[in-house]
Amino acid sequence: WQKSYTKFHLLGQIINLVEIFINSGKIKTDDAYITGDNWKILYAKNMRQIVLHVWDYIEGTEHEYDYLTLDEHRRVISTSDMPTWYSRKKCLPTEKSHISHMVCDSSLEEKTAKMLEKNTHVKAWVKNDHIGFSITYFFQGQAHKYIPDFVVLLDNGMHLIIETKGEIRDMDKAKRKFLQRWISAVNYERDFGLWAEEMSSGLRDVDTIIEHFVDSKNIQ
Repeated sequence: WQKSYTKFHLLGQIINLVEIFINSGKIKTDDAYITGDNWKILYAKNMRQIVLHVWDYIEGTEHEYDYLTLDEHRRVISTSDMPTWYSRKKCLPTEKSHISHMVCDSSLEEKTAKMLEKNTHVKAWVKNDHIGFSITYFFQGQAHKYIPDFVVLLDNGMHLIIETKGEIRDMDKAKRKFLQRWISAVNYERDFGLWAEEMSSGLRDVDTIIEHFVDSKNIQ
């Protein structure tokens, strides 16, 4: 892997980065349990987490865009595929959604849905619940699944993903980073229409966000 411009050379760089990270002092352990060569066993058992943490900070320089990897058996997910399911939570009847009722997991979600129903630029919307739409992201060296809150179809044809958050944590920032990469890949493919995303921290944001993306100047 010492040969430059080969995939093996890139592998060697990753191995070197992992070794630098392991020896950097960034990994904190309880010294009471680390004696002799026990640290090697500890690192070996957590190597996947270490690699993922390092990989999260590696930016590719060989390509300009992110590319989609589609499920061969289920290339497109549709709201019509959602099975009937039951909940004891409050349910909000809908008119602009393909799904008859929305389960309200919070008062903020309920109020957001009502605003989507009233907004004249919203052609259709759905709460991403039991549909199967999720995005894999990495946070602190571990893989997670991120399920965005709402998918909205605007009257200009754009698909807008709206995430409702009262308090934004580091994990939320990681989610949004991977969502933006997903949207970049979808828009590059051009087979699924134009997509965008925005985070709403309050009800006043919803109409403002929609108005922003209805404006043709903000469509890329």
